[in-house]
Amino acid sequence: MPLRSGNRPLAPLALLGAVLLLSAWATVPTTFVAPSNNKMACPRGVETAATTAAAAIKQAALPRVEIKVILDFMCPWSFIGMRSLQIARERFADRLEFAPVDFVPFEFDPPGTYPPEGTPWIDYCRCWGESKAKFLLEDKLPRAFSLGKELGIEFRMDRRVVHTVEVNTALVLAQRHGVAEAFVAETLSRHFEHLEDPNDAPKLRARLQALGIPEHDIDSAVSDPLRATRNEERTSAVRAGLRGGVPQFEVRSSSTGDDLCASVPGGPTSPMYFERLFDFCISARRS
Repeated sequence: MPLRSGNRPLAPLALLGAVLLLSAWATVPTTFVAPSNNKMACPRGVETAATTAAAAIKQAALPRVEIKVILDFMCPWSFIGMRSLQIARERFADRLEFAPVDFVPFEFDPPGTYPPEGTPWIDYCRCWGESKAKFLLEDKLPRAFSLGKELGIEFRMDRRVVHTVEVNTALVLAQRHGVAEAFVAETLSRHFEHLEDPNDAPKLRARLQALGIPEHDIDSAVSDPLRATRNEERTSAVRAGLRGGVPQFEVRSSSTGDDLCASVPGGPTSPMYFERLFDFCISARRS
């Protein structure tokens, strides 16, 4: 006897449709979102899948931004530039797609310039002669400290300047494992704000392990007999292509492909600088 709807038998196609609908509904998770306005809401599984799909489509449509940073762990401006970049990038997180930052370590002074325990920052400034020391101690560094304070950085003048072979080697390793930015941010803070020697072997190893880098990879990197040579070669190659000093930021959008930092005036000393670059990435996509 055929199924009936009211006084009429259900057509075979209608019956098939009802069976398929019931089968599909049975596969949906039974946790429901609380209904609003007395209407049955979508099951949570359906809602989550739809939201995820919409977010993926939106993200794919965003302009992609690639950033390269050449930095010196002894340079306070590298810390200022990185903090400024992170603040600006957070403000544009829903309007641009950001690729992982590509880091290249740089060493301003070659190994052997400082004693193993480092050189006090004030003594380092004075070694450049009376005129430049006056500029550094009375103008440039107070300006850097002021800019840093606006970004939440508490620079300390009682830090020591050291070589960066070991920490640069660690950064290359962190870059290879996709955790370079976290390593950079933590290392800069620990050095400039907490007076930690960035080459301190146990602390360096612990930081890399905390970022999930396998111990055998750490052992291989820190025991590499050619790490100082590789560091020098890397620095020489970078120095040949510098526009000016370090840090050097390069920002490229999928809309243009050009390094915007080479043409946009200003420098990486505040979030506003990067915001101008990111605004250009958006406007270039629209045009």
